[in-house]
Amino acid sequence: MIKELLREGSLSQQVFDQIIEKADGVPLFIEELTTSIISTPRQNRQKSDTDQTTPFEATKVPETLHDALMERLDRVAHGRKLAQIAAVIGREFSYDLLTAASRTDETDLRSALSQLEDADVIYRTGASPSVRFAFKHVLLRDAVYNSLLRGKRQEIHADIAAVLEKHFRDVIENRPEILAYHYSQAGKNELAIRCWRESGRRALANSANVGAIGHFRNALQLLRALPDTPQRNKEEIEIQLALGIPLIAVQGYPAAETREAFSRARTLCLNLGSPPEYFQALFGLWGHSWMGGKNDEALAMANEFLAKSREVSDGILSMVAHRVMGSTLLTIGEFERSRRHFEESIALSKTERRQSVYTLYMVEPQVASLLLLSWDLWFLGYPDQSLARVSEALALAQDLSQPYSIAFAHYMTSVVHLLRGDPVRALESAERSLEMSREQRFSLYVLLSTISRGRALGGLGRVQEAVTEIQKGIAEAHRTGVGFMLPMMYGWLADVYFQSGDHEIAASIVEQTLREISDATGRSWEAELHRQRAEMLLTGNPSKIAEAESHFKNAIELARRQNSKSLELRAAMSLARLLRHQERIDQAREMLEPIYHWFEEGAATSDIRRARDFLALPLN
Repeated sequence: MIKELLREGSLSQQVFDQIIEKADGVPLFIEELTTSIISTPRQNRQKSDTDQTTPFEATKVPETLHDALMERLDRVAHGRKLAQIAAVIGREFSYDLLTAASRTDETDLRSALSQLEDADVIYRTGASPSVRFAFKHVLLRDAVYNSLLRGKRQEIHADIAAVLEKHFRDVIENRPEILAYHYSQAGKNELAIRCWRESGRRALANSANVGAIGHFRNALQLLRALPDTPQRNKEEIEIQLALGIPLIAVQGYPAAETREAFSRARTLCLNLGSPPEYFQALFGLWGHSWMGGKNDEALAMANEFLAKSREVSDGILSMVAHRVMGSTLLTIGEFERSRRHFEESIALSKTERRQSVYTLYMVEPQVASLLLLSWDLWFLGYPDQSLARVSEALALAQDLSQPYSIAFAHYMTSVVHLLRGDPVRALESAERSLEMSREQRFSLYVLLSTISRGRALGGLGRVQEAVTEIQKGIAEAHRTGVGFMLPMMYGWLADVYFQSGDHEIAASIVEQTLREISDATGRSWEAELHRQRAEMLLTGNPSKIAEAESHFKNAIELARRQNSKSLELRAAMSLARLLRHQERIDQAREMLEPIYHWFEEGAATSDIRRARDFLALPLN
C-alpha cells in the first residue's frame, strides 16, 4: 500500500519501518502517514545517510493519526476556516448550506474548496440537485471538528441552525433531527428538545421505531438539565409516553426499559394530579404485566383502568379499557366475560368517530379486540366465527397500514389455524408474521411466531425442526421476560416431543407446567394440560387406566367451569377412546354425544372430524 502511494518515489527503510510500526495495520493511518511525508515541502526533508537518492524522506513521522490528519489540513491554511465550518455541518455537506453558513465571498469560497479538494481533504459526491461534498474520511472530519474550541463550535452550530430555519425549510420538514442535532450542540436545549420530539414523532409515524427511540432518548437527556417545574414535568410525561410506544415494538412490553418509561410517566402524572396521559401510562404498565405473564398484577390494573374510564365518561378510554379487561380475562381463562368486554370495545370502536390512536396504545383497540376475541370464540366453541374474526382483524390492520398490527394479526391467525387443526395455513401465517417482524424488529412477534411456526411444523410431521423452533422461542421468552400464554407454549412443546417418541420428556414438561400454573401465569390452557397428562400417563404405563380416567374427567370439569367447549370436546374425545378400549362403548357414546352435538359450526376442524368419525364407528 505504501509503495502504491509513493508511485515513482521511495523511502528509506527507517522511515518505511516507522510508518508500518505506527500505523499498526490500520489502512487509513498507513495512507495518512505516507501522504503526510510525500506532501512535506522539499526544503523540510533531509537526505538519509543510507540512501543519497531517496526523494521522499522526513526527519519525523507524525506520532498519531490525529497529527497526520491535521498536517493535511495545515497544508491548506487558506481553507482551514471553511473546512471547520463544513466539519460542523457534518461528514457530508452541500455547497448551498456551506455558502449560507460561512458568509464567504463566492470567489473565495470556490478557491478554498478547490484547495481542500486538491489536498484530498474533501471530494465531490454529487451535483444534483445541488453540489455536495464529503470529507475523505470520517476521522478527518472529526479531527477538523475537534480542532475548534468548544465555544466556537457552539457558535457555528447555532449559526447553522439559524440558517436552516431561515433558508432550508424543506430540510427541517423532512429531517427535523438535523436541526435538533445543531441546537443540541449549540447548547440551546429547549429548542433542541422541541426538535428531537418532532423527529421522534415523524419516525414513529413512518414505523422507524429504532430511530424514534433514539430521538426521544435525546430529548429526555436534554430535558434532565432543565429546572424541575410543572411544565418541564408535563413535557417529560409526553416524551416518556412517546418513547414507550417504539420500545414496545422493538424491545417488547416486558422489557425493563419499557416498564421504566411508563412507570416514570405514571409517577409524574400522579404528581400533577392524574392528567389524561395517566391512562397511557397505566396501559403501558398493564401491558408490561400482562405480556410478562403476571396476570394478577394485570387484572388489578385492568380494573383500575375500567373504573377510571367510567368516571371520566370518555368513549375512547372506555374502548381501550374493555380491550384491556378482555385481554386479561382471556389469559386468566374467563372466556365468556372476556368475550363480552371485547364485543363492547368493538361496538364502541364502530360508533366513535376519531383519529387513529395506535400511536398512543400501540395497536388500534378494534384490531386488538377482534384478534383476541377470535381466541375467545375458539375456546367457547365457535371455531368458524373465530376464523372470521381473525380474518376481519387482519384485513383492518392491512387497511390501516400499521406494520405492528399486521405482524400481530398474522401471528394470531397462525394460532387460530393451529387450534382448528390446519398446520399448513398456520405455517403460512406464522412465516408472514416472522418475516415482517424480523424486518421491522418487532421482538415480541419474532419470538411468538417462531413458537407457532414450530408447532405448525410439528403438525406437518417435521418433528425435529418443531422441537428446535419451539425451544428457541421459549428460551427467548425466558430471556426477555415474556410470559404471555406460556402454559400453552409448553403444552405445544410437550406435543412435539411426544410425536418424536420422547414420551418421558413430554410428560415431564406437562407435569412441571401444571405444578407452576397459577392465577398469575393464567389458566386458559389448564384443561388441555390435564388432558395431555392423562394421554401421556397411559402411554407410559397402560395399566394406570383409573388414574388416567380421573385426569380426563378433571380436564372435562375444568373446561366446563371455564365454558370452554372446544377443550371440553378434546378431553371428552380422549376419554371416549379410553372407554371404548375398555369395551364401555355405550358409556363412551353417552359421554361424547352431548358435547359433539352442541357444536353448530366447525365441521372442517380436526377436533370435530375426529369426534364425528368416532361416533360413526360400529357399536361392537
